[in-house]
Amino acid sequence: MNIRHTPPSVAAPFGPYSHAVEVPEGSRLLYVSGEVGVLADGTVPETIEMQAEACWQNIIAILADAGMGVEDLVKISTSVMHVPARRQSSSKRWSIRRG
Repeated sequence: MNIRHTPPSVAAPFGPYSHAVEVPEGSRLLYVSGEVGVLADGTVPETIEMQAEACWQNIIAILADAGMGVEDLVKISTSVMHVPARRQSSSKRWSIRRG
């Protein structure tokens, strides 16, 4: 099990994350490649919210295939090329992380 570190001497995180995550020795690691908001049939949903949902569902499916879940994620990097869409994409990311 990953060990989350948020020491009281550091300001609390602004979202549902920890300042650091320690992966114990001997743990399995899974590196997920850059995922995009494309459905299994190869189509791209019309809205950024739908694309973000598709992207997260893809990530969740990959994690499940490895016997893992979002609670096992250590780091997430997000790139949204359309600046006005960043807020909608971030909103979907936080809702998925909260479960």
